[in-house]
Amino acid sequence: MSLLLQKLITIPLILICLTVHEFAHGFIAYKLGDTTAKEMGRLSLNPIRHVDWIGAFAMFFLGFGWAKPVPVNPYRFTKSGSRGIIWVSLAGPLSNIVLAFVAIIVYVVLVYTAPNVILGGWTGMIITTFASLNVGLAVFNLIPIPPLDGSKVLMYFLPYNAKCRMEQSQNMLFMLLMLASFSGVLGRVINPVFRFLINGMVEIADFLVKLII
Repeated sequence: MSLLLQKLITIPLILICLTVHEFAHGFIAYKLGDTTAKEMGRLSLNPIRHVDWIGAFAMFFLGFGWAKPVPVNPYRFTKSGSRGIIWVSLAGPLSNIVLAFVAIIVYVVLVYTAPNVILGGWTGMIITTFASLNVGLAVFNLIPIPPLDGSKVLMYFLPYNAKCRMEQSQNMLFMLLMLASFSGVLGRVINPVFRFLINGMVEIADFLVKLII
């Protein structure tokens, strides 16, 4: 399979990862009582409503990136109170982890039941790429720098003054994050976490599939 074809196949996979990620944020917010995402048309599985082209570009070339943040108003939560922002923030990365794990289970099942399908061409490449993109998206978005999901979890636990300073510095912090991303520095930092998660999910999937097959 040519490199160009591999890259072209990656594009719809990226859109799926980003769309599910943002939909998960909006869905959990909606379940907690905040209808902002629904009102703004973001409670949708239409990729065009969620894609941030710079973030998609980063995923295409670097393996991790972001989408347009789904609008959330914590003051409209009717369940979980202020803690709801934690569940909403974690919903996106966790949805990607679930997608990655399902893909890995499918891969392991095929390894045991139809190895020629996995070893012979594009099926294995699509599944592994999909799993890698989802894990990359999850790990990247858990970095505690605004506007990424990890920052919202962190700010919930910060004292008020520290939270204000972080919010005031978010543009500078995000620019530093982008510089680290495109220079390759960030990749070297998060790659160990990425490999740990992938390897862990492979081990768990292999254990579960062996129990069934």
